[in-house]
Amino acid sequence: MFFISFYIVFKIVMIRHLIIKNKLINYLICYLLRIRNKKALFLIQKNKIEEIFNFRKISSPLGKYYNELIFDNNFFGLGYSLKTYCDLKQLNAYVEHGYFFGSYVPDDEKNWWCKKIITFSRHREEFIKKKTDKEVIKIGPYIHYAEDYMVNADFDNLKNDLGKMLLVFPAHAATGAKIDFDTNLLIANINSVKNDFDTVVISLFWDQAQDKKITSVYKKEGYKIFSAGHRYDWYFLSRLKTMIKLSDYTMSNGVGTQLGYCIYLNKPHWIAKQKVTEVAFNSKGEENNSTYTNEEYIIVSQEINEVEEVFKTYLKIISKKQKELVNKYWGIDEVKSKKELFKLLK
Repeated sequence: MFFISFYIVFKIVMIRHLIIKNKLINYLICYLLRIRNKKALFLIQKNKIEEIFNFRKISSPLGKYYNELIFDNNFFGLGYSLKTYCDLKQLNAYVEHGYFFGSYVPDDEKNWWCKKIITFSRHREEFIKKKTDKEVIKIGPYIHYAEDYMVNADFDNLKNDLGKMLLVFPAHAATGAKIDFDTNLLIANINSVKNDFDTVVISLFWDQAQDKKITSVYKKEGYKIFSAGHRYDWYFLSRLKTMIKLSDYTMSNGVGTQLGYCIYLNKPHWIAKQKVTEVAFNSKGEENNSTYTNEEYIIVSQEINEVEEVFKTYLKIISKKQKELVNKYWGIDEVKSKKELFKLLK
């Protein structure tokens, strides 16, 4: 039995290696996946017209309809948003699908057949260039490139209904793991500032939004629930952009990519730090939880601590120090025009 399992794993690794290294094989695999999971495209387009707070339907699971050849570019509508922004037919670059703190660079990023890597900032570029000779393209916060999810009139009407709004991002786990933190403490922190707002909205990752035990806790407090969608939804980033723009203030219980997006969209942010742990429930989760070497983990911890320290206080404005720090990691000064991005990616 052991040898059979080992053989299966070995074959999967070899097939993945062939896909990563060969563009033609990569194309054929994606083509077959699109045929097999064609229902996912129907659901993506159907969910596009759903009301933005219909979180259960919007976050429903989707099959791997790989419209982008490079697998990770299908996450969160990144490839779709970048191509739509600059009228690009095909994206032949690997997009880092979130901000990676520290010096860690995923193997796929280094090994995929494409010759370009897209990231946020000069700070991140320095780490990538130490691990690969590929061209690194810095484009700042990805949220800039997403289309708005709602037209102006609908946006204004919803904003009037919501009034002054606090948007909260509870921590979420990586694939194959469950997140664990004291929800009562998070709620207590929210309620400590709740009277400054008319509405509290909780932004949940797709798997959390599907969990009725999780959503019921927040609903009992009178909070509204929002999800940007499943990770394979093309309009994930667009929904997130619109919800951040609807907010007046943002909050989280840990550091995440959304922090940079909030500051870029001129929404103050508060990190109400608390103990958050990830518990793996399968081999993928165990792999993700053991990603970093000791040296990489030290750098990650230092950078996250730096961000937490600067955002630990409930400020009504975005401070100069906060702007400078977000620019360091998320690269606000690296945002590209449509022509600039097209020229870099064509």
